[in-house]
Amino acid sequence: AGVVPPTAVVQYGKAAGFAGCNRYTGPITEAAPGTVKIGELAVTRKACDSAANALEAVFLDRMRATTSYSFQAGRLLLLAPRDDEPPRSLLFSR
Repeated sequence: AGVVPPTAVVQYGKAAGFAGCNRYTGPITEAAPGTVKIGELAVTRKACDSAANALEAVFLDRMRATTSYSFQAGRLLLLAPRDDEPPRSLLFSR
């Protein structure tokens, strides 16, 4: 409650948006359809409450681990694999 959800804009070889507390930006490349690599993310350093910080930590970890994407009902789905477990995901809507 009271936490603003993260956002992502992907264009011109960059991913950028709001991570839950701070803004971020970084390079993104598509090696093949459905496969992406997100490079080092630059993140601002604003102080936020613990709920926003926790959300941001999870979001940024998943962004950094993302290796593939797809679209589900017009929404962007980013997938971050895990050993012997289902991948972690981030689902964005417009």
